[in-house]
Amino acid sequence: MSAVSWKSASGRLEIGPGGSAYLGFETREFVGETRIDEAVRGMEVGVVLLEGQVTVERGPARFSLGPRGDLFAELPDTAYLPPDGPVALFSRERSRVAVAWGPGGPGFAPRRIAPDDVVTEERGRGDTARSVRHILRVQDPVASLFLVEVITPPGHWSSFPPHRHDRNLPPRETLLEETYLFHVQPASHQALMGVWEEGGERDGYLVGDGELVVVRRGYHMVSAAPGSTVHYLNAMAGPVHAWKPVFHRDYLHLVEGWEQAPTGGA
Repeated sequence: MSAVSWKSASGRLEIGPGGSAYLGFETREFVGETRIDEAVRGMEVGVVLLEGQVTVERGPARFSLGPRGDLFAELPDTAYLPPDGPVALFSRERSRVAVAWGPGGPGFAPRRIAPDDVVTEERGRGDTARSVRHILRVQDPVASLFLVEVITPPGHWSSFPPHRHDRNLPPRETLLEETYLFHVQPASHQALMGVWEEGGERDGYLVGDGELVVVRRGYHMVSAAPGSTVHYLNAMAGPVHAWKPVFHRDYLHLVEGWEQAPTGGA
């Protein structure tokens, strides 16, 4: 049996071969104006405010987001923008945003998902309990993007049970590329992330505050060490806007009785 290999995310970590075919993601910290052009051409875009106060423009759409100071305590403020021209961001103070994009489609209106519009959920039980903030869900009018924030308390497990969504085999499973943007309190601490494949590599990662993990393969889950609270922003996109992961069968008995218990497994 091979041992788990532990690695550091070191700013940005990409798990799985090749580049991303469906999902783009970046963060921007700025004062004044910044623009995103070529990368988002033909793509729908979600702009999530992480800190500060910004105005977002794309074509005729214009939205003011914020202010947001403490992303652990305050709900997200987001602009959804269907395909159009470049995305322009303006701020009079130091601000930070996450920008995610995926394949767009016609018929979806630009809109702001204000903090009061965010659907919150307490998911899990015992040491798998965590708070989920749904921004763009499967039932929302978008072409491909999912956006969600998760707060994991000290000593708890998250993204649990371990699951994968790296094969497009509908209706049993749908392909979704995924990013995890981590924030940790205290900022000097680290989160833990496990990724593995059946009969293949088993890897563990130490992920620091502000670091990004791109997941393209394998079962994955997250843990907050005792004394650490972990926040992550997930973005996902794939060929279809459907959430059909496969949950690992060895862990399904631990979630029996959950109101949100997943079914299936492999």
